[in-house]
Amino acid sequence: NGEGSIPQAQSALAGWQKAQDEQNPIFTDALIAFHLLDVEQPYLAITLLEQVVLEEPAYRDGLYLLGVSYAETGNFAKAQEELKKALEIDPEHEASKNALTVITDKVGDQD
Repeated sequence: NGEGSIPQAQSALAGWQKAQDEQNPIFTDALIAFHLLDVEQPYLAITLLEQVVLEEPAYRDGLYLLGVSYAETGNFAKAQEELKKALEIDPEHEASKNALTVITDKVGDQD
């Protein structure tokens, strides 16, 4: 019905502008992906984040966002895999732990 699409577009545009102000292209891409998730575009976020983690495999937040993106598409096995990688890098990352717990409670361990 289009309701809410203008605020979502404004949010994505604000995220894009903030990303353009940053000097680190990996952070820029991750921030854009975050905003793609915010406007319910997980497949686009996955495309961007797969490149981010290919270039920077130890980027915890990139792995976390990739896991969340996969979960949004229903690919829970890939979601768990990426979240576990994020937790290997930072075992105390609360967002990754919480997301992994929610997914595992919902579908079990997909490994």
